[in-house]
Amino acid sequence: MDNPAQTLRNFAFSDGQYLAHFTEGDSCAMDYRNWREELFRFVFSGVAMVRAYGGSISLCDAFVATDSDLIHDARRVLADDWGTSGGPKDVPLVELSISDDVPVFSIVFTNLRIIGPIPSDRCMTIDSIKILGDDVST
Repeated sequence: MDNPAQTLRNFAFSDGQYLAHFTEGDSCAMDYRNWREELFRFVFSGVAMVRAYGGSISLCDAFVATDSDLIHDARRVLADDWGTSGGPKDVPLVELSISDDVPVFSIVFTNLRIIGPIPSDRCMTIDSIKILGDDVST
C-alpha cells in the first residue's frame, strides 16, 4: 500500500508554483509546476477538506502531516456530518499545505496519485474546463 505522506515528503516542492485545482465530489486534482518548470498533476481521493487562497505565486515550502489541527477539524466536521463521535475511525488522513509566507493551498485526504511530468499545455485553466455559456439566464 502506498504511503501518501511519504510520497509527498519525497516530492521537491521548493521554488515551485501551485497553479490550479478542480474538485468533484470527494476527489481533487491540483496542478503544480516545480522549479524545473515541469508540470505535475496531483490527484487526491477521499478528500475531507480543501482550502485555497488564490494566485499563482512562487512558493517556498510544503507542510505534510498525518496529525494536525486541520486534520482534527476535518474529523470533527465529518463526525457531525456522519453522526459518529470522533470522526471517521480507522481512516488515515493526510494534510498537504503549500505555502509562501502563508498557506496558499491546503487539502486533507486519504489517497494520492502524482502524474507527470505532463506537457505544459495540459495545465488546468478556466478555459480548459467546460463551463456554461452566455445563454444562461440569471
